[in-house]
Amino acid sequence: MKSKLIIILFFNMFIAVVFAGGYETLIKDIPLKDEESVVVNMDLALADLSIMSGNSKYILKANVSYNPELIDPIIEYNEGKIGILDIECEKRGRFNLEHIDTNENKWELAFTDKVPLEIDLELGLGEGDLNLTGLQISDMSIDAGLSEINLVFDKLNKQRIDRLKIESGLGEFVGKGLLNANFERFQFSGGLGSSELHFTGKMNQPGDAEIEVGLGSIEVYLQKGLPVKIYAQKSFLSSVDLEDFRRVRDGVYISRNWDENAQNRLELDLQVGLGSISVEWED
Repeated sequence: MKSKLIIILFFNMFIAVVFAGGYETLIKDIPLKDEESVVVNMDLALADLSIMSGNSKYILKANVSYNPELIDPIIEYNEGKIGILDIECEKRGRFNLEHIDTNENKWELAFTDKVPLEIDLELGLGEGDLNLTGLQISDMSIDAGLSEINLVFDKLNKQRIDRLKIESGLGEFVGKGLLNANFERFQFSGGLGSSELHFTGKMNQPGDAEIEVGLGSIEVYLQKGLPVKIYAQKSFLSSVDLEDFRRVRDGVYISRNWDENAQNRLELDLQVGLGSISVEWED
């Protein structure tokens, strides 16, 4: 098999494109300079996406393997105190959903841990392995569409997230270590798919979480010992199952150790249409 490598140096950015066997590989490194923060906009119609913490000297080290007959990957960066990073894939022709393989479009993105990141991600169809452990996330929005997403915070986020917003349509979503995200507000909207939300980890400040489900199902797992108050709104066609919570009044429930003044308290607002939500304590 013959292959061809093209290397480009453009404004200190390293770009390489490899052509091999009908597939192409885009490698792009963007060095960190005097940025105080970076805004990351990602719009990926079709992708097998991996996000992780990388070399602190680079805002981004990207490795993209793709089928040029399906998509055209684009990575653009505008320097400044607040850097703007745009990542997207433009479709070429029409997708045949019966024959699409997301392995034909693999994105490996490693971000710096030295500056705060504001991430806006839209992933239409594919899979997302988002390990944000070690990164400084100041704000995050995820629109998952038909995708399967795994979101992980294994350590406490150094930045306080004003709002962590997630929309999951027909796919599956699993979030682990969500308390480590260090959010002030957490918003989750589930459509027809199934989701798991693990509010585990370390929590030093109060947080609010709004969880909404239409026709799908959501399983919520809570860190043992966490003071929790739940507001549950449901219809006669929906299901809300709460493990070991005391009813205060209609639609309001508290954990055994609920404390209005606790610094690590969590308030959950559950809104259920025709679907189901269960809340239980993590083993």
